Amino acid sequence: MKSQTIPNFIIVDDDNFNNFICQNTILSVFPQAEILIFTDPEAALIYLESTYPQSAPANTVLFLDINMSNISGWEFLKVFEQFDISVKKFLKVYMLSSSIDPRDKVLATSNKNVWNYISKPLTKQVVKDTVTKVREEEMTSVSREIQDKLGQQLMRIKMDIIWLSSKIKYPSDEIKEKITASIALIDETVETTRRIDAELRPRILDDLGLFAALEWQVAEFTNHTGIPCELKIGFSGEPEFSKFLSGHIFRIFQEALNNVARHAQAKEVNTELNYLNGNMILSIEDNGRGFNTKTTKNKKSFGLLRMKEHACMINGAIKIRSNPGEGTKIELIVPVII
Repeated sequence: MKSQTIPNFIIVDDDNFNNFICQNTILSVFPQAEILIFTDPEAALIYLESTYPQSAPANTVLFLDINMSNISGWEFLKVFEQFDISVKKFLKVYMLSSSIDPRDKVLATSNKNVWNYISKPLTKQVVKDTVTKVREEEMTSVSREIQDKLGQQLMRIKMDIIWLSSKIKYPSDEIKEKITASIALIDETVETTRRIDAELRPRILDDLGLFAALEWQVAEFTNHTGIPCELKIGFSGEPEFSKFLSGHIFRIFQEALNNVARHAQAKEVNTELNYLNGNMILSIEDNGRGFNTKTTKNKKSFGLLRMKEHACMINGAIKIRSNPGEGTKIELIVPVII
């Protein structure tokens, strides 16, 4: 056991064969993952209580079996429930079981400490979906922290500066300029935190849906770059997309527009969202300088890599068409049921 390393995954199951399957499945998706395996659930509880939240950089996914010889998964959760909130906040528990009792799934989905119920064996797609959901939760949490706490603290500092300035009877011009500059800097920082919050996960995506979020992103792009951008949506109404799907589509769209702003030197951008033959097709096309796609494949283009990673999470594909001086067109093709 690596006592100084916080694992990405913890498996608690007294079935060594299942543990072998889980470990290999996880590593086939995330080769660098740190994995801890416990065949004794009581040893796992001792480890969790003594280790977390010390230096925990991110959340850990815990796959928990239900039927174990020592104590059951439900007994494990009863002990886990007594842990300090600072311990539980870093652990995302998933019940991973071969139980045929339908009550187990009901119990799992109704337990506030369980994120989901998964039937054995663990698959690559489940690992991808699980990690993506945890990452989305992390980003949403950071987003709320920025907006709710940092924004309020900055406003309090601003009010304190204004109050202090009112107590100075005869401030010099230098002091007046400093006070004005400080207030302006705070206002600028507040605006920056709002922008970061929106980039992590705009609330409009949760409140009004994907289409409204895409329209908002187009407006934000034009406001910040001055480049005209149009969005055409070829749907008569908005389907009920899952947060998982809409989140990845939005991030691909956002990353594509960010790439245009940074590299394309475009004068206009046209985007479309359509549905054809069981696939949703999102396209972003600019009239900028373009690039050699063959050369780019041999380089680390992090923007394109991020888009492809998001597409992979939703069983989608990214197609890129570009040539020097002829602009660029990026298409996301993802299967959906409407």
